[in-house]
Amino acid sequence: MQSVTQKPKICSKEWVESELRNSNRELRKLRKKVVNEERERKLAQGEPYCVYRYVPAKMEKILYKKEIYKCSVCGTSEQIKIPGILPNHTYSNSTIANMLTEHYYYGCTAGSLIKRWNINRGTFFNFAHNTSAKLLGVFDQIVLDLRSCFIIHADETPWKKDGAGGYAWFFGNNKIKVFIFRHTRSSDVPISILGKKELGGVLITDRYGGYVRILKIARQYCLVHIIRDVKKEENDFPESKEVQAFTSDLKPLLSKAVSLRNDEEDIAEYLAKAKILQEKIMDICNMEAKDPAVQHLQNIFREHHDKVFQWVRSPNIPADNNYAERELRPTVIARKISFGSHSEQGLKTRETMMTVLHTAKCYGWDNPAEFLEKALDAIADNPDADIYELMKCKTPFAADTKIA
Repeated sequence: MQSVTQKPKICSKEWVESELRNSNRELRKLRKKVVNEERERKLAQGEPYCVYRYVPAKMEKILYKKEIYKCSVCGTSEQIKIPGILPNHTYSNSTIANMLTEHYYYGCTAGSLIKRWNINRGTFFNFAHNTSAKLLGVFDQIVLDLRSCFIIHADETPWKKDGAGGYAWFFGNNKIKVFIFRHTRSSDVPISILGKKELGGVLITDRYGGYVRILKIARQYCLVHIIRDVKKEENDFPESKEVQAFTSDLKPLLSKAVSLRNDEEDIAEYLAKAKILQEKIMDICNMEAKDPAVQHLQNIFREHHDKVFQWVRSPNIPADNNYAERELRPTVIARKISFGSHSEQGLKTRETMMTVLHTAKCYGWDNPAEFLEKALDAIADNPDADIYELMKCKTPFAADTKIA
């Protein structure tokens, strides 16, 4: 008998997706059944069963008896300080710290906090303005330490002040985060943060011209933005064979460059692969082209060679600026809800509070409200207390200026 070879069954994409959904549904049912059986077994055997319940936060009124002592000789009186509260304040430091952290760190709206805590709107913002004024020295020190970092991401997004146009800026990394709210998108902002002295790090941005040459720091353009430009040219000129061939060759190389640092390889392998990718990208960009769209993309790599290949030097240098965009996303959401700030003081308060609280999180304070409460307690005991040293007590700052 001759053996008959059966042809493999060809399954449609819809059939495969349907089978996957059914199998996932069955797995969820099985998992739920196992969990329920385990719960019933523990209850039957009298084993303790853990349940988490939410306990709403509430304000607690505490009455203190003021102790005032008067010198019988000179007549000078002295009042005993109440613990955990600033002088001439009615609300405790823990209350102020938690309210401001929820607004400036977690993004809760001021209206919802005012309603929940049952306080006056003016009282809430007085807390914010007074607290930020006490933390200005910390803000300035954070900016100075940022300049010694090896990697600095930067980006900006619109932010209004009383209806007038303005911008929110981000400068930072996983060690330090600086938020700036100004009326302008000019180069004055990055210059005020990074200064005019030579820095040893790498500034990662898009190709916006506000990050001018006067900044004495190496630059890395975001390749993800360039990939978007490549896709745009590809979609705008579907009939051009030259554009289609160029974009189809360049896109996968740029995508590989962005993801290369995520591969688990030693440094030698990374540097070798990065060098090969750089050569392939430049071979494509150095080819003779007639289409203006292709020439425009080629010129980005020809004219800014030192700004598109910093990632070749080390896996510690990202080829994208996604980090800055993710850090600004909560600010974008806050802008859509609140429509920006209402005063110049509000801009300054927001940039100080956001910078201090987000940097405190980077320094190891799992709950930034805990740091803010301790900072206010320290200021209550000693107005000249070094709050920045308090912030760094969890994780001391150490600038990384070396290439791996």
